[in-house]
Amino acid sequence: MRVYIDKEEGINLEDCEKVSNKINEILDKADYIDKQYFLEVSSPGIERILRKDKHLKQNIGKEVEVKLFRPIEKQKVINRITYKI
Repeated sequence: MRVYIDKEEGINLEDCEKVSNKINEILDKADYIDKQYFLEVSSPGIERILRKDKHLKQNIGKEVEVKLFRPIEKQKVINRITYKI
C-alpha cells in the first residue's frame, strides 16, 4: 500500500514515520487487510505530476522532472530530463 503525503513546507522522514505509525495502528486495530502487506509512506517528490498552473507556480525554484513526448535535437529517445526552474 502506497500513501503520499504533502504539506507546503515539505515532507521529512519524521513526517512519514508519524503517518506510517498512525496508519498501521488504524489498519491493525480495524483488521481491514487479512493478508500480509507493506505500507510505504512518502512525499510525491520529483515524480509529482504538475497539471495545473498553480502546481507550476508552487514549484518555481524546485527541481522537477520533465517527460517528453517527442525527441529534441534529433535524438530519438529523451525519456526524462531534470531541470532546475
